[in-house]
Amino acid sequence: MAVKVNASSRQRPIDFTGDVVKLSWDEILPRSGDTLADLVARREKVAAVICAGHSLAVALGVLDSGHDAPSAEEVAEPNFNEVERRVQAYFEEKGQLPKINFDKDRLAKSTQPGGKNVKERRRLALARLYGKNAEEVTLGNVYYVESKMSPMLPLITRMDKIICAERRLDTIDSWEQVEYRTVKQVHSKLVAAENSVMAEHKWLVKQSESHRETFNGRLLSARAKDSSKQHPNHLGQ
Repeated sequence: MAVKVNASSRQRPIDFTGDVVKLSWDEILPRSGDTLADLVARREKVAAVICAGHSLAVALGVLDSGHDAPSAEEVAEPNFNEVERRVQAYFEEKGQLPKINFDKDRLAKSTQPGGKNVKERRRLALARLYGKNAEEVTLGNVYYVESKMSPMLPLITRMDKIICAERRLDTIDSWEQVEYRTVKQVHSKLVAAENSVMAEHKWLVKQSESHRETFNGRLLSARAKDSSKQHPNHLGQ
């Protein structure tokens, strides 16, 4: 059943505390092979939550309605990709990070793309991961990790997203920050999948039209021959 969206459902405050039907990421994120109907069904599940005035972030478990306020990690959660989540889970299970000697493990040059801003953000994220003061970690340490410990990079990127979330917490209500980013993530992934399906659909329609012309050409040729047999030319008589 289609969900009707009206102006009031767009403007009403978001209810972060009321009962909401729980959803899983698998239910709403597109999968390979999804048809347009599948994608519409996924989007309708999200729309039902939003139109009821509930929080999608709470429905997905990104936010816990029992908390006073979300942490920076919860705010950043919708922006984590699957690789970042898997790497985080791996190191959590392992119980420790790889050892780094910050005095010795350094390189003079970077082997990875990225400007000064990217490297500086990685430096701060690396310091946070290892519980160091920012001044204790150098860009040389970052270059070393990029070159010799590249599997760590998703974890560093994840931490950078958390640090960025901390800076945003003062600019907007933290609950709404998580909500907007959760909705944005789901919406963008669904749009990308829908566009892909529609592009394939347009290509198939074009191919079908081309084949129709081929069929019609053969049929017209056959009809012309049949017509000439039924109406012979008697001009010579």
